[in-house]
Amino acid sequence: MNPLKISADLEARTGIGRAIQLLLATMAATSALLALHIFLHQDRDRVTFLPAQIEKGFWVEADQISRDYLDQMALFVLQLAYNVTPASVDFQNVALLKYAAPEAHGALEKAGRLAAERVKRDQISTLFSPRSVLHDKADGLRVAIQGELTTFVTDKASPPRAMTVLVAFRYDGGRTVVTSLKETSQDDPFGANPSGH
Repeated sequence: MNPLKISADLEARTGIGRAIQLLLATMAATSALLALHIFLHQDRDRVTFLPAQIEKGFWVEADQISRDYLDQMALFVLQLAYNVTPASVDFQNVALLKYAAPEAHGALEKAGRLAAERVKRDQISTLFSPRSVLHDKADGLRVAIQGELTTFVTDKASPPRAMTVLVAFRYDGGRTVVTSLKETSQDDPFGANPSGH
């Protein structure tokens, strides 16, 4: 079996010259390498997200989320929950629920409804001023925001109250959702004894 004779015979029968044969062989080898690459390739895509208030881009890779993205999402969630007036509280509760995980939806809806009733009944506005952001070393998807909550009744402000709010997230099908939002201890923000929100 002489390859030169086979090549000459193929050229004579089909009119395909050596250059074309070489091109076909190269294409076959390239296709085999591409198929091997696709077969061995791990599905680890990095997706860039933008928070609700666009300041900079962030990344999510597999089950890891950029700390900067979590910081911005936690601050955004806190703005919806704690920077409210009688006129805005219902709208902000609805907006917050769009970011709720299914298992947290009921608890967040109830807490928001009770807060809205109090805000409208007492004609108060609240403003949360963040001071620092802490990340849970044991669970990278939990963020504690420390700051001060100021309550306004009509136009009079009460003295600011120190407050720490724990926001827990889950990366769920391409979305980052809130699984928990609660006031917690200043001294132990990730501990097991939160005071609740």
